[in-house]
Amino acid sequence: MEVEHDPSTNYGSSLRELGRVSFQKLDYIKRFYTVAFDFDFDKMFSETEGGHITALSAFRNVLIHHAGRADKRFVKQVQPFEQLRGIKSSDKIFLDGELVKKLQQAARSLSLRLIQFVDDVLTPQSKG
Repeated sequence: MEVEHDPSTNYGSSLRELGRVSFQKLDYIKRFYTVAFDFDFDKMFSETEGGHITALSAFRNVLIHHAGRADKRFVKQVQPFEQLRGIKSSDKIFLDGELVKKLQQAARSLSLRLIQFVDDVLTPQSKG
């Protein structure tokens, strides 16, 4: 297999290209950020916009993999969110404007925090 990215200069990109790093699951994303930056990202993910990034991930998975029907994993993932606690396994999932707005805001806010964190690590500001 020919690798486009040279591991000696672009180690992370080469790992992603070879399928050694995946950003397809929320748990993997947190784990790889933690490994890359030696920082525990769980708190950032859970506190940003009330942790709704977890709900977004759960909705994405049931919409893509279960034709929009809740499964046991979905029910467990959305349990912390009061407005979603009534959803039972095998229920059809419905999204309204208010919920979509919350999920979008979670994605935007977390993305911004991650970008700011990485930028601060890569380009630290001198103090003084």
